[in-house]
Amino acid sequence: MRYLFTFLIVTNVWASAYEECVFEAELKFEEKEKQQVILKKLINEQGHFHDCKRFLGSQRVVIKNYGEFPGATQFKLKYSSYSGMGPNGPVSSSSWQIVKEAK
Repeated sequence: MRYLFTFLIVTNVWASAYEECVFEAELKFEEKEKQQVILKKLINEQGHFHDCKRFLGSQRVVIKNYGEFPGATQFKLKYSSYSGMGPNGPVSSSSWQIVKEAK
């Protein structure tokens, strides 16, 4: 029992967690509500998990701001995920969006 208690004290526990991944992406084709993209290269990752490489390759996703970039086939794509505890229980969100290039 003493070892279990020690383990629980030194283990990382987060009341909330987030993850952000930025990729070089290419649009393969468009469906009604989703886009088929190839995530070619991981550019940046932040957050608690550091497992963004799991997304590399072909993905079928909903890009939140896709309509703002008509005709774009090569872009940087960011995945954001957040989870935490709110006053009424757990909350979470995740989204994909094209990163606007700085001018």
